[in-house]
Amino acid sequence: MTASDKPTPPKAKEFASRPGATRSVIDGVVWPGIPGANLLPELALQFQLERTQWWSLERLRTYQFDQLSALVRHAGATVPYYRDLFRRIGLDGARPVDPDDWAKLPLLTRQDIQTHGTELHSEAVPASHGAIETASTSGSTGHPVTVRKTALQHLYWLAITLRDHLWHERDFAGRMASLRRPRDRVLMTRPEGETASHWGRSTAPFITGPSFALSSTFEIAAQIEWLRRREPDYLLTSPSNLQVLAAVCLDRGIAIPTLRQVLVVAEALRSETREACRAAFGVEVKDIYSCIEAGYLALQSPISEQLLVQAETVLLEIIDDQGRPCAPGQLGRVVVTALHAFAMPLLRYELGDLAEPGGPATCGRGLPVIARVLGRSRDMVRLPDGRVLYPNISGVVKGFGKIVQWQVARIAEREVALRLVVKAPLDATEEAALRARLRDGFDYPFDVSIVYRSEIPHAPSGKFFEYVSEIT
Repeated sequence: MTASDKPTPPKAKEFASRPGATRSVIDGVVWPGIPGANLLPELALQFQLERTQWWSLERLRTYQFDQLSALVRHAGATVPYYRDLFRRIGLDGARPVDPDDWAKLPLLTRQDIQTHGTELHSEAVPASHGAIETASTSGSTGHPVTVRKTALQHLYWLAITLRDHLWHERDFAGRMASLRRPRDRVLMTRPEGETASHWGRSTAPFITGPSFALSSTFEIAAQIEWLRRREPDYLLTSPSNLQVLAAVCLDRGIAIPTLRQVLVVAEALRSETREACRAAFGVEVKDIYSCIEAGYLALQSPISEQLLVQAETVLLEIIDDQGRPCAPGQLGRVVVTALHAFAMPLLRYELGDLAEPGGPATCGRGLPVIARVLGRSRDMVRLPDGRVLYPNISGVVKGFGKIVQWQVARIAEREVALRLVVKAPLDATEEAALRARLRDGFDYPFDVSIVYRSEIPHAPSGKFFEYVSEIT
């Protein structure tokens, strides 16, 4: 047999690799796979994250401040806003930062970002951080902000996304569906949504099943029909959208038998939504806490409903009105610093959320714990008697099976409207009970009107608010 007669060795791509296997770039190697060099940084991060999650909180904090020192040094040298600020407060950005130094830094607000704009941009982003892109918040408050982010920050985002999948032992061979308001407005016009052969860039080291995406702006009936056709194993959506999906499916006896787990993002998750998901679909909800400005903030623990702060990529503080760290059980303001945001450092950025820190993680990880996130501080209510509080209204419709969706609106100084989407009108006794619950939740004798609607629209940002104020 001559050389030309010899058979050509088969290549890896000629064999069907099993979903869930590591993606291999070496000819003839199907398993164990060897990924391409472009995926090595993400896998190297995953190797470290697997170990750092078990460090003590004290050790994590030491490494956080090592990274903060590098970020502060960069900000003081290349960002006009911080160059001036450090000079005014007497902070030497060139030396290592300690907790006392850090506490001296004034909080950065959304208004500061809007006012100072390009003064917060670095004049010399390290080339090794990659390309720079811009991202804007949804503008739910009517005041969106735009931030600059590097490819390096995106790499950390991918690594934490993969950590979330691994924590919750998702089967990469499964089918992933997403029902969210897309930033791509073209998708909002496609009733069939979009289909991809994989789950996205975060799982690129692995062979996955397909993924599907549909805009959550379509009617709930259309979303349910789409889900039944797509037969997903996993669903990503917002808590408010999940609440309505679950209520309608439960009412109509519609099942999604393939569904194994639901992931939620973009809004605070209420216990009622978890319960509704269990009742309708028989599966658990896994919460993700993130923001455009700083990326991932916390992921739900693998074994409990605790949120574990992603300390390797963000420093998250929960402080009281005097700027002191809150203790477990104490409600405070969320302040975040993305540790690798060199294009536009946002040091001690007050996010506008209210949260409560928790005790040690029950899973044994050393990552800081958030017991609960209540939502935006803008949802605080100033009562006619001068008190300011966060109303306890999340459970106001609990036990009312006729109610599909609800929202409370402050429509006058002493009046709120309870807007309802129902399967059947409530009787006078039920309406009276709801009025009493609302007054208890606000701790004030508001006049309560009940208004029935065919739907309650989301905000232009795609988010849904269970409380809105329509007075100045």
